[in-house]
Parts: sequence; structure tokens; C-alpha cells
Amino acid sequence: MVLAVTVSVTAPAQTNFREISYAEAVKVAKAEGKLVFMDFYTDWCGPCKMMARDVFPQKTLGDYMNDHFVSIKVNAEEGEGVALAKRYDIHAYPTFVILNGEEKEVNRTSGSRDANSFISELERMINPEKSPLVIKERYKAGDRTPQLVKDYAALLKDEAMRDRKNSETKMNDVFKLVQDYFESLDDSQRLSDENLFVYTDYTRMNDEPAALFMKKNYKKFDKQAQPEIGKAIAKICEYAVFSYFTGYSPVDANALKMVKDDIKSFKVNDDGKYDEVLSFIDAYVAGDKDKYIDYCRSHFKDLQEEHQTYLLSTYSRLFTAADQDTKLKASRFVRDNLSELPFSTIYYAAMEIGKLEGKTK
Repeated sequence: MVLAVTVSVTAPAQTNFREISYAEAVKVAKAEGKLVFMDFYTDWCGPCKMMARDVFPQKTLGDYMNDHFVSIKVNAEEGEGVALAKRYDIHAYPTFVILNGEEKEVNRTSGSRDANSFISELERMINPEKSPLVIKERYKAGDRTPQLVKDYAALLKDEAMRDRKNSETKMNDVFKLVQDYFESLDDSQRLSDENLFVYTDYTRMNDEPAALFMKKNYKKFDKQAQPEIGKAIAKICEYAVFSYFTGYSPVDANALKMVKDDIKSFKVNDDGKYDEVLSFIDAYVAGDKDKYIDYCRSHFKDLQEEHQTYLLSTYSRLFTAADQDTKLKASRFVRDNLSELPFSTIYYAAMEIGKLEGKTK
């Protein structure tokens, strides 16, 4: 019990990974009536670093993790982690293993995901009432309570992310399912905290009914919910901007005006982070593809390095309907700027060159 008290101080608003050994974690878990959560990682693993930097520090996930688990990080290539990785047959990183106080494995998962998706997955792993089979049967039987719809959508989202071949199609189906659920709600239900997940997790386009509703009714949401709604609005603005910038979504003057109005109304770009990207979109919407390429040549250096990468690794999408001469001109622009790209992105830019020159589909 002294050990449990000594190591059970939790860091506020983030997951508390305790600096104790595996054996101590098992003892503490027994004392606190919790499960053991092991995060197997390596120093070279990019997704491991992303989870550590962006996901585990989030308050919602931290609160959940600290309530349910005694959490430890295990470097699979150092110290006792080498033996533990062998014992638990770890071959991919990150891998997360959950044990009970008797050191029996309860469940495991691997890979990175966002905080809300991770919470939903952990619930399915440790709560029998949240198992995939139970959730699917309840939904099939007609249960449309907010929590069940949220759990069901999260389950389908996780399945979609794991199916690389059909991921985009399945993910679109998940978003449609939640948007259809939104359409079935009355205004009071749409404003309730229990349905915030519709806006924060499953609203992408700024012209979707859910997006239009939350923008129009922002001040009607509970004051404590308004910051989350504000973040959701900022997210859909960002999605629209970069969908237009990279050619993933068609853009015209009216669509662009709506996005710019939203950005201004909700102060999404007060720091000017989208100024250069928006100027590229303006040049593209003007309609002359040759002049747009000239604009890209003149202003490419104005873009942040990350945005340069976005542009050159998706450039062919902007010229799908262009004539071959224009496509070749676009290809030359990409070729001339390959040296500006990080090594990991050159492959994708080379694919864009092939598409523009008619060598690949």
C-alpha cells in the first residue's frame, strides 16, 4: 500500500505513465483495483512519438486512462523491455497491452489514432457491454441513443482505418451514418452535450447540415461546450482550405466565399496561418491553369515547408481536366521543385509527375 501511494500521483490533464517497473505496476494495479496498461514503443517509431506528443497528453484521454489503468511505458529495445516484448510477443509499434492484476492479458491493440477513437477502443476492450458484438446487435435492433450511436460510429471508424484497401469508402459511410443520425434530431437534441460528438468527430464539410447548424447556433450551445464547437468549426474550415488547395474537393467562387466568411466570423485565421494557402486557392479559382502554374512558380517559396509538400504531392489533382500541354507545364513545375521536398515525400511527387505526363494513372 505504501508503494501504491508513493507512485499513484497523477499528472493533471494527461495520461500518467508511471516510472516504475513491470512488477511494481502489477502490484500497484492490484492495490488500486485497476488494470495494467503497457505502451510498447521504440525510439525510432514515428507513430509512437505522435501518440506520446499529441494524444496521451490530452485531458479527456488522460482522465480516462488514469481512472482505469496503471500505465507504464516499455521500450522494447532496452532494459526489461526486451524480455517483456518477447514474453508478450510484440512485433509492431506502438503496441498497447492490457493486463489484469494476475498478469493475464485482457486485450491488446496497436497503431496510432486520435484520443476519442482510442477511448472508444479501450472501452470495447475492457467493458463487456461495449464489445463490438454487443454494440452492433444493439444498433441493428434499433437503438439510437446518443451514446450507442457514438460507440457504433467509433467502432466502424476503427474498422475502416484498419482496412487500408477500402478505408476511404468505409470512412465516408461512417460520416454519412452520423450525419443521417443528426438529421433525425430536433433542435434541442442537436444542442445537447451528449450529441457534441456529431460536430467534433464526424462533421467535415462546411456546407453539411450539421456544420451549418452549429455555425448558425454557436451561441445557443452550452457555454462550456462552445470552445469545443469553436474547435470543430476551425477544423472544418481547415479541412475545406486544404481540400481546395490540394484538389481533393472542387472549388468555385461561391464555395470559397463561404469558407472565407466562416474563417472571418469565427476568427480562425487571425494569426494569418492560411494567408498564403488562400492566395494560391484564389489564383486557382481565377480559372486560367497556365497562369496558376506561373503563380505557383512565383510564390512557391512563400508557402510553409509543410504546405509545399502538400502541394507537390497532390498537384495532378488540380489539372485533371486540363489539356496535355498544361499538364506538361505543371509537371515541369513539380520537377523543378523536387529538391525542396523532404526525402520521404519525393516518391509521391514523382508519382504526380507520372500522372501529369501520362505515364501512370
